[in-house]
Amino acid sequence: MPCRPRICPNPGDERINLDLGTTLIRIDNIRRYPPREPFDPLSNSPGDDDGHIARTLMRPIMRMLVNGALRLFDFPGFKKLFPPKLPRVVQVSVPIPGLPSTLDKTRLVHLSDIHYCRELGPGFLQQAITRTMSLSPGFIAITGDMLHRDMEPIQELGQVLSKIAKRIDTYAVLGNHDLQVDPLCSRLPRVLKQAGIKLLINESVGVKINGSRLYIVGIDDLWEGDADIQKALGCVPKGSPYILLSHNPDIVDMLETVENKPLLVLSGHTHGGQISLPVLGPPMVPSIAGKRRCHGLIREKHTWLHITSGIGMVEPLVRFRVDPEISLLTLEKAVVSPHQQAG
Repeated sequence: MPCRPRICPNPGDERINLDLGTTLIRIDNIRRYPPREPFDPLSNSPGDDDGHIARTLMRPIMRMLVNGALRLFDFPGFKKLFPPKLPRVVQVSVPIPGLPSTLDKTRLVHLSDIHYCRELGPGFLQQAITRTMSLSPGFIAITGDMLHRDMEPIQELGQVLSKIAKRIDTYAVLGNHDLQVDPLCSRLPRVLKQAGIKLLINESVGVKINGSRLYIVGIDDLWEGDADIQKALGCVPKGSPYILLSHNPDIVDMLETVENKPLLVLSGHTHGGQISLPVLGPPMVPSIAGKRRCHGLIREKHTWLHITSGIGMVEPLVRFRVDPEISLLTLEKAVVSPHQQAG
């Protein structure tokens, strides 16, 4: 299905800059879906007077300290000390109550945030793809941000990804970087189609597994796209099991109005923080829930949410104490409640 034309972003819009060195300065401009009180780690509760005073006094100091620390990672010498690491394989079991027996032990690979650029090159991604194929999953989900800053390496990206799509069914959604680089959605969908990857933009596809049908639902990006969860679920029969792909993990806040909840939501976007400072942890996480939606398997109100740290990086192009990863997920029929499993 060809992607619809998009309107280029208004240059006057204030949107968060995802480069880690500048994000904290513009954190208040992050777009929120649905609108809610801004997350602030310095406040105990929204609207709390003491919390407001703490924010007012501490925020400039915290920004100055963290931005100063982040600038250290942008030095060429530091990048040589911490060159790009090949993604490690992380195995995750997802206990799901009421999972059909035919879907028990279903294995899938979750990839995200490739951020393909010259600094990584085809060799790095090829090794990650080879490692992924060796896992022999039932299918692969790529949750956005395949492009980084320009279109130049897009054909190279397609050629590498085609090697995996020819052997294993692969599904993808777009991320905010993809739509910033290709705002009219004119080239990336075509390249993915040529590579054999099924791009899902507010739509779904049914996958047969052991005689059962599992639906893969893809949602458009929350920041740069036109996320429409009702449209995406339009062809999913009532009560049918499905997995939701969304680049941005904050999609889970839109599930309040959805009657049929997903078995699992797969997201990227956060890079697991990409940089984790001693004691402080990640200096910023691009989510309205802050560090709670940073990385890993998280029990949300309505479903499981899995956030992978991804494969690539944004500026500064360095990871510190946060490894890139290939996530191998196994769906398992839960023997206890999800609350007990999460606790």
